[in-house]
Amino acid sequence: MGRAVVNRRSLKYLAITLAVATPPMFGVATSPRVSEAGIVPTAPAISSQLTSASANPDDRNTLAQAFQKQASELLWSGTLLLDRQSADTIENVRLSAEAVDLTALRANEIFSFNEIVGIRTEGKGYRPGLMYSNGEVVMGVGGGICIASTILYKAVLESGLKILDRHPHSGPVSYADPGRDAAISFGWADLRFKNNTGAVLLVRCVVRDNELMVALYGRKQPGRAVEIVSENYEMIPFAVVEREDVTIPEGENKVQQEARPGFSVTTVRVIRENGKLVSREVMGQDTVLPRNKIVLIPPKRPNLPGIELPFDMANPQSGTLPLPGDSASALPSSDLTERTASQ
Repeated sequence: MGRAVVNRRSLKYLAITLAVATPPMFGVATSPRVSEAGIVPTAPAISSQLTSASANPDDRNTLAQAFQKQASELLWSGTLLLDRQSADTIENVRLSAEAVDLTALRANEIFSFNEIVGIRTEGKGYRPGLMYSNGEVVMGVGGGICIASTILYKAVLESGLKILDRHPHSGPVSYADPGRDAAISFGWADLRFKNNTGAVLLVRCVVRDNELMVALYGRKQPGRAVEIVSENYEMIPFAVVEREDVTIPEGENKVQQEARPGFSVTTVRVIRENGKLVSREVMGQDTVLPRNKIVLIPPKRPNLPGIELPFDMANPQSGTLPLPGDSASALPSSDLTERTASQ
């Protein structure tokens, strides 16, 4: 079962209603790490208004429930500063967040990041950005959207939702703790989770003032506590790799890629209800290779092969180097003396 089928007209109306009916959703994060946001949820009674916003009865019911008692509680909220990212990366994150924002999932429905966001193309406004390819940082259209998927994964992980599909990056990232990232690649790596709350789940995902903000609204389970634990962590050191480049002057070098150590880690989710252990689930066993430091250096001078000389260097008088076209010069010095005397 896929994403709740809610038309764009309904979602736009819902967004406007939310903006008017609620205080500012998100606080300000002061760290590049995800921080908790001060979201004040409200549940205005707007069922009659939503009824006129959509012609589809299922859509009307889903949207109405999302702002009634079923989805009135804040399950998770967090923000991530994007001020260290490029303008192109921020735009990619914004576009993917816009696609995800206001997703309403009925009970037991499945969320798919790739299905909702779709293929990232320049025609949709996505720009070239940094991404991993087989452990190396490269440029690609849509690079950076994994920031959005990663923070959403953190929200889902810490809210206790059932995770169906998640992949680590092929190299370490700076915006998530080891084992807490979620790589996205259309047709290969997806982030999928199931709404197992028993009620409507509403996803908010917004980029505002170079800040990514994510929140989940739904039905809380009283007395439930979720803890995420990292076990068996080991750091994998990076190496320094030199690459020759003809543009680098002699005696100089240039760092093409900064280093970041890799790691291996096991991520475990522990859920308790009223202090009693309910489940202990291994969420991932990741081994991520380090991002090596790549240094560009000037090309090395070739080693010329040795030249065998026709005389003894220790005794130069024993012979002479032959000159091109001069056969006489190749004769020993004694022969030259005899010829000179006989002439």
